Amino acid sequence: TRRAKGSAAAAAIGELGATALSAGEAMLTSIENEEQRRVITGNVQNRAVYDKRLQDAVMSGEDVDKIKEEFDGAQSKLYDDIQTTKGRNAADYYTAESGRLFEAKTDAVKLERAVAEAKLNGSKFLMGMADILRTTPGYLPQAEKDIDNFVATLSGVRPEDRAHYAFEMRTNANLVAAMAQARLNPDAAQRDINNGTYKIDSKQAEQVINEIERTRSAQRTDSEYKYRIK
Repeated sequence: TRRAKGSAAAAAIGELGATALSAGEAMLTSIENEEQRRVITGNVQNRAVYDKRLQDAVMSGEDVDKIKEEFDGAQSKLYDDIQTTKGRNAADYYTAESGRLFEAKTDAVKLERAVAEAKLNGSKFLMGMADILRTTPGYLPQAEKDIDNFVATLSGVRPEDRAHYAFEMRTNANLVAAMAQARLNPDAAQRDINNGTYKIDSKQAEQVINEIERTRSAQRTDSEYKYRIK
């Protein structure tokens, strides 16, 4: 009958529509998966290339801000030819997450450079200061001021690290001055040790006392020799 034929035709059309819809969904899923794979792979490749450049920059001195800028540019290309929402979401996630991690690594390289430069300049500074203190231990108060002024210039170094460097430098300066005083004027050095004048620990104080005794022993030997040859 006509009604039966119409129902059959409608059913066939419905089946064709469902098949077309299913095929469309399968195609969309395939595109989504391909785009997500492309984003994930591109992100990993970019990280590998630019992470290595950052690591090399510690020694090469390459501008890390320029590396970061180029990395961001490479990451922006993850959006190229993206058509699906899932593809865009993947690109959003990986550019944001990798951007955050890469920025942290960039800051770490800057800090590492600042610390290395501080140590290098600090070594030069300490060597010059030690030369002064070995001949003029009374320079110590000014040396401590110089240390504070020097450390204050280390703006790229974390505050806790600056405090640590200042402490180490002051301790070193006090020990050098105390040892110099022990050789030049052992009695004054002994008095300063007894009064806690030098900012050194007990082990370092013992080192200074031993130097005082060596100086006194050498002075006694010299006096005895001069007495005998008179």
